[in-house]
Amino acid sequence: MPAVEGDQAPGGVEHVGGLGVGPGDVVALQLPNWWEFVVTALACGRIGAVVNPLMPIFRERELEFMLGFAEAKVLVVPASFRNFDHEAMAERLKRELPKLEHVLVVDGTGAGAAAVALHARTAEQLYSGAADWTAVARLKEALPDVPVLGNGDVWEAADALAMQSRTGCDGVVVGRGCLGRPWLFRDLADAFAGRPVQPPPLLRDVVQVMQEHVRLLVAHRDSERYGTRDFRKHVGWYLTGYPVGGVKRRQLSEVASIAQVDDLLGELDPTTELPAAALRMPRGHTYGPKAVALPEGWLASGAETGVPEGADVWTSGG
Repeated sequence: MPAVEGDQAPGGVEHVGGLGVGPGDVVALQLPNWWEFVVTALACGRIGAVVNPLMPIFRERELEFMLGFAEAKVLVVPASFRNFDHEAMAERLKRELPKLEHVLVVDGTGAGAAAVALHARTAEQLYSGAADWTAVARLKEALPDVPVLGNGDVWEAADALAMQSRTGCDGVVVGRGCLGRPWLFRDLADAFAGRPVQPPPLLRDVVQVMQEHVRLLVAHRDSERYGTRDFRKHVGWYLTGYPVGGVKRRQLSEVASIAQVDDLLGELDPTTELPAAALRMPRGHTYGPKAVALPEGWLASGAETGVPEGADVWTSGG
């Protein structure tokens, strides 16, 4: 992002920190939904600076009041957006606002994506049927220079390797497959590194993770009542495939304290193994298909590459 002063400013924390921005300083961002907005906002968060987002429709009069009231130290604007010269406006504002030390201008020439992820199920399928991995392959063929991440039906580490082999994708995205099974990420790391994938954990190992999980939720919510209530929905996912019985599942889905969780889990047989057939049991939602209604003329406009009117607006509906 080139600065108005003529400097080539790098992105990220070094960029913002290099301007002397520190904790509590205000950085105003008048950008559309561009990646530069995200990068700068994250950088401000790491530094401790305050992000002041401003809609691109605001003009000089509104901005002079907002920036002055917030005592913004940095203003980031697009060089031009929708045929309006934001750079010239920012230069005038900088002369009028003594607290505004820096104006950075995004020229838009670096717009792009670090990676593209595609879920290989259609909106009509929803959670039903099988993912069409050929869609991921077609996307990779169309974007040979951009990392493509495939998603859909990655239930085991072997699925990730198979998807990568069949589609040429650069990585995978995991959704329902990791519900109640955080060790799937360990398995993926082992598989991609060429290491043997470990067998599914015994029930005692699952219980240990469940006990840690409920305590983390209670600490996060600062409430045993609400933390254990949040934990209930995870019980079914953790125990998917393990033959623990319907009574215990129901009791664990009604817990209201950590002591209850510990007592009920302590009654399970720690040596219970996960049956091989249970590895691919569905987790999370399974409903679908579902009818999809598209706006009139939507499919006919598929070749258009322009930005739709209103795409930069941050609010929708009523």
